[in-house]
Amino acid sequence: MTIAAITIGSTVKLNKALPYVKTAESKPMLRPGTVISSGEEGTVISRHPADTWGVRFVRGSFLINNDDLEAIGD
Repeated sequence: MTIAAITIGSTVKLNKALPYVKTAESKPMLRPGTVISSGEEGTVISRHPADTWGVRFVRGSFLINNDDLEAIGD
């Protein structure tokens, strides 16, 4: 079994609930982790330092650590 790599445009799934998330906006803000739930799918829109990705979910775009994401094979 091969694991899909995360790249810009990839569909990913949040693999665990987070206590809080940072928005991926020009003025980032912390939001409660309840705005996105474990297992929710999103699209990668950008790459950031320290293995962090900008991911667009239904309720907004957030900065998510690579360890908290799982690539979904196409």
